[in-house]
Amino acid sequence: MTTFDGNTWWWITETRVNYTSALFWSSNSLHFSVNDTGDSGMYWQIYTLPNGNVQFRNKNSNTLKQLGTCYVADEVSSSKLQLCMEDSNAQNSQQWTISAWGDGTYKINNVANGTSLNADWHPGGPGFMSPNTNVTPIQPAQHWLFSSIGLVQDGLYSTSIEPTATGAGSSGTKTNTPASATAAATETGNGAASTSSSTSSASPVQQSSSSGLSGGAAAGIGIGVAAAVIGLVALAFFIIRRRKTKAKEIAVQELPDTGPGDIGAVGNAARGKTYEKVGAPVYEAPSHQPTYEMYSSPVELPSEGSGGQPK
Repeated sequence: MTTFDGNTWWWITETRVNYTSALFWSSNSLHFSVNDTGDSGMYWQIYTLPNGNVQFRNKNSNTLKQLGTCYVADEVSSSKLQLCMEDSNAQNSQQWTISAWGDGTYKINNVANGTSLNADWHPGGPGFMSPNTNVTPIQPAQHWLFSSIGLVQDGLYSTSIEPTATGAGSSGTKTNTPASATAAATETGNGAASTSSSTSSASPVQQSSSSGLSGGAAAGIGIGVAAAVIGLVALAFFIIRRRKTKAKEIAVQELPDTGPGDIGAVGNAARGKTYEKVGAPVYEAPSHQPTYEMYSSPVELPSEGSGGQPK
C-alpha cells in the first residue's frame, strides 16, 4: 500500500487524459478540467490515517468536505455509486486505499465497498465505482496518476476525522499527524508516474478525543451537589440555634421576690430581667422574759381607839 505526504498538494488524473487535465472540484461539481497551476480546485490533499487508509480533501473546501461515494439511481453502472464530495465524517465511505498496478500507475478503492469496485471515470464524466476490476483488458480510467504541485504548510490540514472507540457501538473523532513515510508521484517521459521515497518534516500535532458525561454520571453529580448544599444549610442552622441557646442560658437569672407594692419600685428597668433572690436576715426571740414587781405607795393604817372608831 502506498502512502502520500499529507503536507503536499497533488494533481490527480488518469491515464486516458494523462496530465492534460486534472480532477477538479468547485461549486459542488466534481469533474476533469484543463490543468491550471493557479486553480485551487485542482489542489488535493491526500491525508494518510494511522490505519493506512487515506482521505481526499480539496483546497476549495479545506477540511469541511472529503471525497466519498454517493448512491445515484441514474448511474449506468450496476454499482449505482458515483464519486462525490460530502461533509466530512469518520465513515468508511470517505476512506480510501491506493495501491500500485505495477506499471507506475495506481488504483483507488473505497473502504466501504472493498476491492470489488475500482474508482473509474466515464468519458466526459462523472466518476463512478466500477465493478469491472479485471487487469486485462486495461481500463485506462482506473489507472490513476498523482503529481505534487506544492506544499500545504497549513495546520488546518494536519488533523483528520477517524473512528475512535468511546464506548460500545459508539464512535468519536481524533486528530492525527500526517504520515512521515511518503511516496511522491512524478510524471515521467512516457506519461506514467514514478515513485520516490521521502520523509515529511511535519511537526507532531497533539491528539485529542471527544468525550462526554453519560446521563447517569450527570444525574449523580447533580444529586451530590444538592445533598452537599442541604448538608451545609442544616449545619448552619444547628450552629446558629446552639449559639442562641447558650446565650439564653448565660442571661437567665431569677427576679427578686417582691410584694405587690414593690412592683413600682422595680419599674420598667427590671422588666425583662431576672435576679437571684437575696436571703432576708432571721432574728430569734429570747427564750426567757424578765419579771417585774408592781410598785405602790405605803399607806398607814389607823390606830384603834375606844369604840374602835377613828378619831
